[in-house]
Amino acid sequence: MNAKYFLRASILILAAPLALLSLNASAAGPASPNSVAINFLGSVQGTTCSGIAVQGGNTVNMGSVATTAFTGKDTAGATQPVNINLSGCTFTGVTKVTPQLIAAASTSNVNAIANGNADIGAAVELFNADGTTHLAPNAQGTPITVASTATSATISLVAKFAQETSTAPTPGIYQGTSIIALTYS
Repeated sequence: MNAKYFLRASILILAAPLALLSLNASAAGPASPNSVAINFLGSVQGTTCSGIAVQGGNTVNMGSVATTAFTGKDTAGATQPVNINLSGCTFTGVTKVTPQLIAAASTSNVNAIANGNADIGAAVELFNADGTTHLAPNAQGTPITVASTATSATISLVAKFAQETSTAPTPGIYQGTSIIALTYS
């Protein structure tokens, strides 16, 4: 059994919601004057878990961080846990649940979620529970193991508000939106 499910709510990092990303599969090649391009959008929904929610809500507040808290490229000025709770699950035939971060990557740090405002030199990076393995935009993370008799599970991630480049961040607001897609296998 290999099915993909999407967390129904976006995770908003710090501020007001931004437009959610949409995923499209485009027809091969550009349309000619005597043809039409068709985009397809959809998902396969199942009943593996009836409830998927971010513990504490869908806004992860990274706080107000002084520019002096960032001490060099990839250093974290703030860290927050992000736990995704799965409930009402039927894991029969499933042994692993794998998260995938779906978000636009920062132009200056491919491991960070793009900022919705002007670049401030700091961005949020997501990590697996170990706090060292990136869950980079548009990449799969480390799967968690689930028992076939379990009815719930938690995917533990860590969000770090980190300096993107060797240049110190400048004051400003960070806004980033992502979707966590789950693959059951």
